[in-house]
Amino acid sequence: MKELKSIYASAVASITAIAVVVAVTIGGELSVPFKSWLKSFTGHHWTTKSWLSLIVFVVGFLIIRSLIKEPDAVRTRRSILLLIATAILGSVVLVGFFVFEYLGG
Repeated sequence: MKELKSIYASAVASITAIAVVVAVTIGGELSVPFKSWLKSFTGHHWTTKSWLSLIVFVVGFLIIRSLIKEPDAVRTRRSILLLIATAILGSVVLVGFFVFEYLGG
């Protein structure tokens, strides 16, 4: 089924995009030169991160979709569960980081 292939590729590309955005967000907060570098592309670091997440997702999706053989339903289901876990973990990491920074960490 072609749907499973697209669902699987979407999940893996989303996981990758989430990981990149979390890493770049923390990196930008810890390094003023890095944050300035991000800002230099679009005028604001958040806009650059948005474009970066879109690019990572689309490129990842296209690569995975073209390289992967037809995944089975179990593998696809696992990728969706991992996506959910990654989204939750990414949110917890970012909230934790900003709370830690706010409290003087």
